[in-house]
Amino acid sequence: MVLYCLKLGESISSTVPTIGFNVEQLTHGKVNISAWDLGGQSQLRELWGHYLEDATGLIFVVDSIDSRRFQEARDELHRIVKNKKLPSFPILILANKQDVRGYAATPKDVHKAMDVDGFYRDIHTVGCSALKNDRVALGLDWLVKHMDA
Repeated sequence: MVLYCLKLGESISSTVPTIGFNVEQLTHGKVNISAWDLGGQSQLRELWGHYLEDATGLIFVVDSIDSRRFQEARDELHRIVKNKKLPSFPILILANKQDVRGYAATPKDVHKAMDVDGFYRDIHTVGCSALKNDRVALGLDWLVKHMDA
């Protein structure tokens, strides 16, 4: 859903989990981006490294209302960050579903749960709502800026 917020620049009325992958060409400012939306099902995660070999940035989406899965998300993110075969690209963590007031963990809490402060690379967390297309582009602004650095 984040991919289509970025592509269309508008709110998304329905959500469907990504099965497999989707790819879109985006333009953000003066930057052209080939963006891949990779499914998060456990059997697909083994393939993530193949898609990331030529990456210049990563958006890692965390469901802010499902704290029971924070450890699983943290483990997968650490697996990516520690993979020596992958380039040292900047990582944007999108703490999604911030529109679910009273249930969503804050972006600060999501960042802390991902335990990424000790890694030597640019990692930043932005709270967003892909459903309402709120602050998704703000996160991409950060990522594009750090991809050029």
